[in-house]
Amino acid sequence: MNQFLLCFTILSLVASLGGSLEAQQPMALTLDRAIDMCLSRNWEVKAGLHKVAEAEGGVISARAGFMPTLNLRGSYTRLSEIPSLDMETPILGMQQVPVFGPMGDTIGYTYTLDFVGMEKLGFDMGEEDNYLASVGVTQPIFTWGRTLNGYWLAKHNLNASREDYRKKKQNAVFSVITSFYSVLVGREFLKLTEESYAQVARHAESAARLYREGKASRLDLMRANVARDNMKPQLLKARNSVELAIDGLKLAIGLDAVKQVEIKGELLYEPAEYNFEENLSAATIYRPDLLAAKERKKMASKAFAIAQAGNKPTIVARANYDYKKPYNFKNDWGTDWSATVALSFPIFSGFSTMGESRRAKAQLEQAEVAEGGLKALVELEVKSAYLALKEAEESIKSQKKNIEEAEEAYRIAEEQFENGLLSNIEYLDTQLALSQAKANYVKALGEFNIARAALDRAVGKDY
Repeated sequence: MNQFLLCFTILSLVASLGGSLEAQQPMALTLDRAIDMCLSRNWEVKAGLHKVAEAEGGVISARAGFMPTLNLRGSYTRLSEIPSLDMETPILGMQQVPVFGPMGDTIGYTYTLDFVGMEKLGFDMGEEDNYLASVGVTQPIFTWGRTLNGYWLAKHNLNASREDYRKKKQNAVFSVITSFYSVLVGREFLKLTEESYAQVARHAESAARLYREGKASRLDLMRANVARDNMKPQLLKARNSVELAIDGLKLAIGLDAVKQVEIKGELLYEPAEYNFEENLSAATIYRPDLLAAKERKKMASKAFAIAQAGNKPTIVARANYDYKKPYNFKNDWGTDWSATVALSFPIFSGFSTMGESRRAKAQLEQAEVAEGGLKALVELEVKSAYLALKEAEESIKSQKKNIEEAEEAYRIAEEQFENGLLSNIEYLDTQLALSQAKANYVKALGEFNIARAALDRAVGKDY
């Protein structure tokens, strides 16, 4: 029994340790995965999606203006005093009247109907308890374009919101791409710094050996040691730069800062043909902020039309069906209906229509100016990204050749220094030239990939 408990405890500890180690494993992160995670985590992208949903609700609301509205109403009313109609009526009665003979004497009596007085009568004009159930339908017939323009305004707003959402996604993706390549560049710089440190460390050892053999001066030895020690802070700085770049990438993606990641990717140069005119033409078609500006100009145009219709007539049809008690002055249930066609024509509204029209026209003119300015800005952005791409491409080609020459020069310098034919300063200059050429090449690779992403964003490419 004790052996069983011991085995169970050991297995539990092993399982717990395995789960803990698995949880501590860094997450492999490629560029594509980083982009996918960003699009699902970025708060601006999420807010843009909710903005689209809001605009979709606006379209539904605007579409309702074409449809009839149906209202069901019920009420109960208790009257404290019933209205009544009071009136006086004459009282008629039989009255004895004498009958006279030819000689004027009374020969008898007879009875006739005659007015004998007045009587007050009261009629109730309702009941204390009043009930009503009513169904009403209202249908706009003619609104002078208000309803139609309102619907199209909402549609253009939805289109603009969708383009804004595209823009937010493109900006978020570009931020991830920039951060990702910053990590790759930083990682390559770290490798170069480590290589340079290893080179100057070997050189310091060679200088010490040559000094012992009497082939190098003490000054050469001191310079070699100083060069080696000067590389240590640069090595630390390069490591810190990589760590900060990774933290920046996590922030762009939306990952926790404590999350461990392993960046999977290489700095590559993939040449391709890029035409400025074709990219500029594509930007005018696909650029989301330019498309959104066009939609907002249409929105302003519809708002101007709505404002101008503020003093125009409207026609509305209404119908009601009532079930009520009392009905026709009787304490019984009964039904009736009514139908109405109403014309409303605002004659004077304190010049509010004129003010709204002026404001809407000014907003339309602002939208037109904004669209024109944005076109110029888009052209400049496309040109800037295109030139940066071509510049980085040329830099890659030239630096690649420089590396080949610098490596050959460094090999020769190393041989000559070993044989005492080259001074320490000349050797260090050659080593520095090689490090600089490699660093420039890495920098050009990073700038090329970022410039390519910038050009994709400038023309409105989706991911």
